[in-house]
Amino acid sequence: MKAGEMVLRSNSPELGEAVESLEMEYEGESMHISFNARYLIDVLSVIEEEEVLLELGDHFGPAIIRPKEDQHYLCVVMPMRL
Repeated sequence: MKAGEMVLRSNSPELGEAVESLEMEYEGESMHISFNARYLIDVLSVIEEEEVLLELGDHFGPAIIRPKEDQHYLCVVMPMRL
């Protein structure tokens, strides 16, 4: 992640590799962080809003994912150490 952009990378022996760049609002220094894709898909599949907030402290701490307009619902996802 860096100002204005998040690059998503996925690699699977069965499915191959994918790279996608997304526009985003981000404040802070450039950061590399890894998550299990299944956990992110599970979280995003139950959030009905178009936009979500991803709150990060550092690349080893938990991420909080919540709908942008609903502060009562949140999910915590731990990053992977690679």
